[in-house]
Formats: sequence, structure tokens, C-alpha cells
Amino acid sequence: MSKRNSSKPAAAFACFLAVIMTVAGVPAQTPMSQKTANSIMSRNPAPYTDGGRTWSYVIGTVLKAFQELYLRTDNAAYLTYIRNTVDAEVNSNGTMNKYKVTEYNLDQVREGASVLFLYLKTGEAGYKTAIDLIRTQLNVGQQPRTSEGGFWHKQVYRFQMWQDGLYMAEPFYAEYSKTFNNADTADLNDIVKQFILMEKHARDSATGLIYHGWDERKEQSWADKVTGCSKSFWGRAMGWYAMALVDVLDYLPSTYAKRDDLIAILQRLTSALVNYQDSVSGCWYQVVDQGDRTGNYLESSATSMYVYTLFKAVRLGYIDQSFQTAALKGYQGILTTFVTENGGSITVSKTCQSAGLSDDRNGTFEYYINESVVSNDGKALGPFILASLEYENRTTARPAVPEVHTINRGRSNVFIDACTGRVTVRFSLAQQSAVSLGLFSIDGKELLRRDCGSLQQGVHLQAIDMSHFSAGVYLLKSLIGDLSVCSVIHFSG
Repeated sequence: MSKRNSSKPAAAFACFLAVIMTVAGVPAQTPMSQKTANSIMSRNPAPYTDGGRTWSYVIGTVLKAFQELYLRTDNAAYLTYIRNTVDAEVNSNGTMNKYKVTEYNLDQVREGASVLFLYLKTGEAGYKTAIDLIRTQLNVGQQPRTSEGGFWHKQVYRFQMWQDGLYMAEPFYAEYSKTFNNADTADLNDIVKQFILMEKHARDSATGLIYHGWDERKEQSWADKVTGCSKSFWGRAMGWYAMALVDVLDYLPSTYAKRDDLIAILQRLTSALVNYQDSVSGCWYQVVDQGDRTGNYLESSATSMYVYTLFKAVRLGYIDQSFQTAALKGYQGILTTFVTENGGSITVSKTCQSAGLSDDRNGTFEYYINESVVSNDGKALGPFILASLEYENRTTARPAVPEVHTINRGRSNVFIDACTGRVTVRFSLAQQSAVSLGLFSIDGKELLRRDCGSLQQGVHLQAIDMSHFSAGVYLLKSLIGDLSVCSVIHFSG
């Protein structure tokens, strides 16, 4: 099996921070997000595996957190961990060891987002081959669908939509569309449809909560014979759905007609969830609406997912600022109820190990509370890191995701991290070319220039820090040989 050599770019930002703290004579305090990630790497040297598996939605959930950590810190160790984990499954030619399209299992799409991240970072063709293969699983006529076009959760789960599946497939689907298909409207309509159908069929009008699953045929033993819904409001199921909503919105243009439909669903769900936040601990229960029943317990993965969603949705202006109170209370609840530290190593406890729907998993209250409870499970660790990042960046984060409109997109792509203001420009060069970047105000004043030198044929990345710029419209000119590629950046400041 062919393997790559992991790249080790300089961790300039981390070094810069270390220099500042040394000069100031104050020891640097590692943020909780990084402490948790460092604990994962110490316990599980790359590749990170899920019960011995090298490809799974649990791995993809953890790697999503490492991706966000890397984007915010420039710490090469996090990028290396992502790469070594993905490369345990994806070979240099793009073939994959365990993933099979023909299983038509939405869980298997989640880790594809990490492969897409590595392709955008490295430009290596093998990663592109792999993500193109994964993307075909979601094509019309491939992943089985309900009569209205909703994805079955798995081919073996006939006519069933589960909330879990929204997080497994839709963020990858949306990012792929934005990156390679210029946010094709047909793609976006298909993505939004999945959220609308899940809410339409599984939302309870009395509580506003959403049942774990829905059976279109009403044939499953766990399904209500009238509604087709499962029997309980499982915490993590709504966590997957909530995170999917707030992450997919990153990739939908502000001009897209149905964007507001997703925001409205997010608003309805978050409003319902805060009604069931435990008033003492700030956390949420395994069975969300049954906190007073014997055997129910405060559960870490659902709580972390909700806190991440609330923080991010407030930051991006999708929900009212008043929800920040619930997010802060929830985050403190996580630290108090689930997190322990021993010699610098972070443990997150009280996580439901697994739950599903089938003949022997009937979706009742008794079923959910009797599933195994474990510590340091990736389904809690990943969302806890994401929630911690939102908490740590909440005072400086920007209110909206910037937009980029690029002319001649095929030669250059521009990506912006909304939290840090870091702009990454990706060039695809057919031949060796001199490259430079120029940032201009809308009235033509040059604000920044970077000479990248003569770059070889292939894919290259260059980064610009816009964090100190105010909100406004800017023009980024990428000069590639004698070609000028212009990107209009609507920056949120």
C-alpha cells in the first residue's frame, strides 16, 4: 500500500505566541481546545482509529475539530495528525482501503470532508480522486431515496431518514459543490431538501424537538404506525442535525433563495433545545425531554454539540444574541460535569457509546438510557473541541461568513476563514509562472502586495491575514504570469 510522507510546515503562529509570552515573562496557558486535542494525540498517536477502523464517521468528527484547530493556530502538528489519519485509508493514487460506494451508507461520507480539506491544502491528485469517488455516492440514482428525494440513512435501512445522516453527508456535499461546482443550485436544492424533509416528518409540534428517525413506509418495529417517527427525542441525534445546519450554512451564498429556510429551521430547533437545558447543570439529558425520569443522565456529546451550535449560530447572526447565555451556561456545564484533567491530560466522560434504530434497538426511553456510557469517545471529543474553539474565539469572531466572487475561477480559488480573517488563495498552474498577489480597496488603492516568486507547475497555496481590515468590499488581484485573476471579497470585518 503506497503512503505519503507527511508535510511539516513551520508553525509560525505558535512560535510567535511563544516569543511574546517569553518576553512578557508570563507562561503561556494552553487553551482547552488545544489541551483536548493534545490529549487525543497523546493517547492515540496517528492514525486516529475508531475501534480499529481507519474510516468512519467518528474519525471524521474528530478530524473536523483538528481541521478547525489547525486553521486557527497554524500548528503543523494538527495538520500532520489529520494527514497521517487520512493516509491510513486513502492511498497516494486515490484508492481507498475500506470505503465502498456500493454500501450506500451516509455514515461513510463524513470523513470525506477531511480528504477534501487535505486536497485544498496540498493539491495532491490522489485526494481529489478519493473525494470525487465519495461524491458519486450522493448522485441521483445512487444513494437510495424516499419518494420525496430524502436520502435513506443506509441502503440496509430501507425508506428511513435519520437525523444522524444530515451531519454525515450534507456538509461534505455542500463544500464539494462550492469548491468544484460553483455552488450549483441543483446541488444546493438537494442539500436543503434533506433538512426540510427531516423536519417536516420528524418534528414534534408540541415540543419543537425532532425524533431520531422516520420511516416513510411505517413498517419498522420502532416506527409509529401513524407518523412513522421513532419513539423518543435522543440527544445526540438532534446534535448531529444542529451541527449540520450551522456548518452547511458556511457554504450557501447569501443570495441563494433557500438559505433563509435553513436559518428558520435552525432558529426553531435552537429555541426548542434551550427549553430543555437543565437549569442546574446547564447540560442536556440523554433523552432530552425526560430529565426528571429515573435512569436518565446528563450526556456529554449532545451537550457539546448543542453548545457548539449555539455559539456559532450567535456569532454568525443566525439566532438572537440572547442565546449566548445558554451557550455560556452549557459550556461551563461541560467543564463542570464531564471534563476532568489529570497531569495535563483531558478526559471527557458520560458519553453514550452508540445508539440506533432496528428491531433490537426500539427507540424507547429504556433503550436509550441503557446503552453503554463511555469516556473519551470521539463523538464527544470532536464537538467539545469545536465548542471550546467557539468559546475561546467568541470575543473576536466575526458576525458573518465573508463572500468571494472570482472571475476566471478555474485558475484561482479564494477561501476565507470567517473567525480568523485568514484568506487562502489556491493556484493551479499549468506551467511555471511568476505569481504575485495584490489587495486593493474598492476605489483602487493598493493596500497590500505579496510577490510569491516563480512557482512550479502544480497547485500552490498562499495566505493573507485580513484580520486587521475593517468590513467592506475589497479586490484581490492574483497575477499569474501575464494573466490577472480578480476576486471581489465582501469582507465582514
